[in-house]
Amino acid sequence: PFTSQQPRGAALPPPIPVQVMYYYAANGQQLGPVSFDKLKELFANRTINRDSLVWKQGLMAWTALKEIEELKAFLGGSIPPPLPQM
Repeated sequence: PFTSQQPRGAALPPPIPVQVMYYYAANGQQLGPVSFDKLKELFANRTINRDSLVWKQGLMAWTALKEIEELKAFLGGSIPPPLPQM
């Protein structure tokens, strides 16, 4: 009889995390979707800047790059958030 090599109730690997895809506005056009790394590249070569509008799933509206938490790293001088007040 055919038996599978996997023991019963074996844990399945977690699903592959879905990469967040971003849309951005440049030269009056909506462009994308692009990955975080590609967006970083666009910022580095000045295709977009801190005031460029960016949108990703979960945002209610187009938002300036400088307002999106994970994109603030692009701006350099990464300032840690203030310490919580005890």
